[in-house]
Amino acid sequence: MKPVMLREALAYGWTVFRSLILAAFILYALGAVAGAIVGAGTPIEQLERSDPGLLSRNPATYIVHNTQSIAYFIGGMVTFGLSSLFALLFNGFLIGYLLIGLMKHIPVIPALLHVIPHGLFEVPAMLLAGAVGLYPLRAIIRYTKAKEKFVFDWKPILGCTAASLLLLWVAGMIEAWFTPIVVMALSS
Repeated sequence: MKPVMLREALAYGWTVFRSLILAAFILYALGAVAGAIVGAGTPIEQLERSDPGLLSRNPATYIVHNTQSIAYFIGGMVTFGLSSLFALLFNGFLIGYLLIGLMKHIPVIPALLHVIPHGLFEVPAMLLAGAVGLYPLRAIIRYTKAKEKFVFDWKPILGCTAASLLLLWVAGMIEAWFTPIVVMALSS
């Protein structure tokens, strides 16, 4: 693909998915806030302690797990966005709950270093996949509200899905190879 065509494709994809990515971010953030609130109110005895020895060094472990999770996001294509709504809220809830739980055991900076290195890639992957899953809602709303022709454009859908998977694979490698090093260094 020529650079001009790639640039045009990216610009078109951004135009189509901009509002969906924002919606996915809002849902994820709402879930994270709810998780943090619940985590803050949970007695420390009920929160499992993070054991650095349990971190896998095999990126396939994380890639397979995250790809299965992403299937729920993208499954919104079939469920008209419902599975994406649930997956975004639930994954946001988990990260909020787990971060608060970690911060009850260790200081804030080390807790964030458990999550941030791979999270920089994993969260955008979730948001992109969530936007893909929310796409049918966009198409239906545009069709009913604006009386536009019902268009289901596969190019940006496939592009966002591919970008999401690529980001997940990078996140899996970071989580397997880099995060355990950071966690071990912090725990010694």
